[in-house]
Amino acid sequence: MSELIVALDVQTRAEAEAKVKLLGDAVDFYKIGLELFTAEGPDVVKAVKGFGKRVFLDLKFHDIPNTVAKAVKSGGKLGVDLMTIHAVGGRAMIAAARAAAGEYGAAAPKILAVTVLTSLDQSDLADIGVAGRTPAAQVEAMARFAVANGANGLVCSAFDVGGLSPKLPAGTLFVTPGVRPAGAAVGDQKRIATPAVAVAGGMLGIKPLITIKEGKVAMAGKARGLPGAYVALFKKVEELGGISAAVPALAGYTLSAREVQPIQTYLQDNLQCAEPLVRQIGCVIGTHAGPGAFGLAFFDQGLEL
Repeated sequence: MSELIVALDVQTRAEAEAKVKLLGDAVDFYKIGLELFTAEGPDVVKAVKGFGKRVFLDLKFHDIPNTVAKAVKSGGKLGVDLMTIHAVGGRAMIAAARAAAGEYGAAAPKILAVTVLTSLDQSDLADIGVAGRTPAAQVEAMARFAVANGANGLVCSAFDVGGLSPKLPAGTLFVTPGVRPAGAAVGDQKRIATPAVAVAGGMLGIKPLITIKEGKVAMAGKARGLPGAYVALFKKVEELGGISAAVPALAGYTLSAREVQPIQTYLQDNLQCAEPLVRQIGCVIGTHAGPGAFGLAFFDQGLEL
């Protein structure tokens, strides 16, 4: 089941209360982050709870275990429902946070671990010493670590959920930031999704298949999981008339050239085509398609030179 959490990314308690009143019964869950909490403190949490709403206190604690445990206890006293910590705080910090939350029994806030911020891409990870790993690989490593050490769930990109969910214990919670309507400003976010993609692509692991032919973009199908996406792509190639051997095909990727290795194998082993050109997808298409997207550009067999 997917639930909507609306971010109260405003500067004052008055603005926050106005938004909660405006949305009324349509929204039950609100996020209070660093900006609002720093400006208004615990009173804004009490105000939102006073409307009968649930609160996701997103302060991303990252400190020594004892300090984080005390912060979690303070959040529990406020009645918050979800709280965030950084997974890189280590196993002792994660365990301390979970233990502190557990003191509230059935009313205990759930502890969510932040894996990789949605504002970070592969070059950013390299800058901070995480070299040779894609964001997706780093997310998976930190996710497994955090849940194994007591986190109730994770904060991660909508694009990561479909791949993570089968690999983690049943009941693991996922919160996906960076979700906004198509055409909305992205700010400093780099791994974002529309609501439809977040629910379908992320939660369900469904991969959309899109074709661009003669300047027309069309939804050509969908597949569950990455293996299904490759199979769907290969079937679509056959439906579109195969690939001309006169001109090399172009395999494009967003994050890593490894994404197109199955495509290269298919073209050379199954279709006896020449080795395709391999290029990274440009920022315009990549921003709209999202991390992990890959594609194949080719002329069909009807091409005459």
